[in-house]
Amino acid sequence: MAMSQGGPSALLFAALYPGRVSSLTCLSCGIASSTTADQRHADRKGDALKVLFQFDAPYWIASRLFKRQLMGLIGANAKVIDGLTPAQRESIEQFIEYMNPASLRAEGVVFDNEAALPGNRISAITTPTLLVHAKDDELQLHHNAEFAAAMIPGSRLVSFDTGGHVVVLVEQRIIRGQVERHILDNSGKPSQAGPASELD
Repeated sequence: MAMSQGGPSALLFAALYPGRVSSLTCLSCGIASSTTADQRHADRKGDALKVLFQFDAPYWIASRLFKRQLMGLIGANAKVIDGLTPAQRESIEQFIEYMNPASLRAEGVVFDNEAALPGNRISAITTPTLLVHAKDDELQLHHNAEFAAAMIPGSRLVSFDTGGHVVVLVEQRIIRGQVERHILDNSGKPSQAGPASELD
């Protein structure tokens, strides 16, 4: 199971070592590049994150005083932010806080935003694959999931109209059910999850 820019590593592992992967789940993952205007907008967010993570003090200040703006950088638009429940907001703020001290993660952030995406190589994947993505994700655009669904034989795409790049928190109950069932159904063990959601 991978999220965001953990996607390329998981996808390539599944493509190269199919015998070692019983199932693959991609949550809001980066998969393929594009040259669209919204992709350039997403790339600018990535560039801003690279700069922000270089030094501890700027990130620390942003994590305390500019939380809304930081949520925007990580792919949540104003509609998503305004619709968060107190518990969801607390989870996202905790995630933001866990990134301190930011400089320890700087090289990883640079790699995430500059490494080549797997693109057409994912067509070699034979592992049962679940793709979860929000259509309004402003950091990893929904075209990533659509591309993967078209390229990976037998893959299943679960899309949400809203939730942005934090859809895993916004739609946690539904996504948890979908992921649990996908993992168990492909592990040789009977699924205990029952019906995952009204999306089935």
